[in-house]
Amino acid sequence: MAGRFRLADFRDQFVLLDFWATWCAPCRAEFPVLEKVEKAFAPKGLSVLRITDQPPEIVRDFLRNYGHDFPTLINGESVSRQYHVGAIPTLVLIDKTSKIAGYDVKVLTESDLRDRLRKVGIE
Repeated sequence: MAGRFRLADFRDQFVLLDFWATWCAPCRAEFPVLEKVEKAFAPKGLSVLRITDQPPEIVRDFLRNYGHDFPTLINGESVSRQYHVGAIPTLVLIDKTSKIAGYDVKVLTESDLRDRLRKVGIE
């Protein structure tokens, strides 16, 4: 879990917003792919931000039990509305100019995700 963050804090970076929930099996299946891509592309300017509408105690317990400590925005209803998230998992790729460069409402394979990153200029 993380403190407060704003998209403006990530200027001149690529940002992948991952909208997920603890009860979402496809979201959990996508975690290893996101972690692998994040590790590979962080040095190239990619930040992955996880966002859930769930309360802090549920998310904290889930992350502890699952063995993850990735930054997660909790109670993210307003961010979900801002990005018109109607289903999860949803991945929103933001380019260096803060424009939406990709919007996927499905689980992506590592290859799919790497292709999307390549298309916005991160390799």
